[in-house]
Amino acid sequence: MDDLIAFLREQLKVDERAALLALKGHDIGDPADMSADARSARWYADYERLMVVTDERAPQQMAEIRDLGGVSKHAAHHIALHQPARVLAEVDAKKQILERYERAAAAKTSVSSFVRGQDDGYLQALEDTLRLLALPFADRPGYQEAWRT
Repeated sequence: MDDLIAFLREQLKVDERAALLALKGHDIGDPADMSADARSARWYADYERLMVVTDERAPQQMAEIRDLGGVSKHAAHHIALHQPARVLAEVDAKKQILERYERAAAAKTSVSSFVRGQDDGYLQALEDTLRLLALPFADRPGYQEAWRT
């Protein structure tokens, strides 16, 4: 499981960095340096344009329009649905799943055999979840076919 966890953490870093770069528009240092407002900017699709709204209270003044160069309205809508704020929220949720697995695996070695027996189902469910979380990354280097469920 250690290889799978390391692989997932690396993929989440890639996704997080790509989302932050999309928000900021240029190379950044530590993602933690980006303000909460910048991290939560919302994207909206309007046919062949993508609007980035950084302040929901004044979207008319704060909207940045990006020309997508003739991308279809469906593609623009798809891009808006997978906006960086959503990707960052998904990365955070997946990191929490990894943390829960690590806590459950650590607890298993430090409790009685009775409790370990009770926790095996939970730990197995988390292991299955980690394998499923890795599936979207199956086309990336480092993915191991043995992780398929």
